[in-house]
Amino acid sequence: GACLCGKVTYTIPIPSTNEKIEAWSCLCDYCRVSSGTFFQTFLAVLRPELKVTSHPELVTEISLMPGRTRSFCSVCSTPLFWSREGSEWIQATVATLDKEDVVRYVRSLDY
Repeated sequence: GACLCGKVTYTIPIPSTNEKIEAWSCLCDYCRVSSGTFFQTFLAVLRPELKVTSHPELVTEISLMPGRTRSFCSVCSTPLFWSREGSEWIQATVATLDKEDVVRYVRSLDY
């Protein structure tokens, strides 16, 4: 995956061609405002499996909600990831994937 300007890139494990990664949409106020739309769609990846492969120094983290961190590209402001404190998972935005055809949408959440 990559941000809009292409400076920050990352990799996640991609399943075999017959499998899909489950994705979900969040309709909370923060996701709606930060994405400029009615929802933002994510997929969960184990933290050690997500690798920022170029310009990790350009990934800016903010914590506007207790225990939650959002990450975005400091050049183009593309939302990239979010995570909960103490969780083994990190959520990557589906819109930043290089291959969206590996994703299967499963549900919406409203935190």
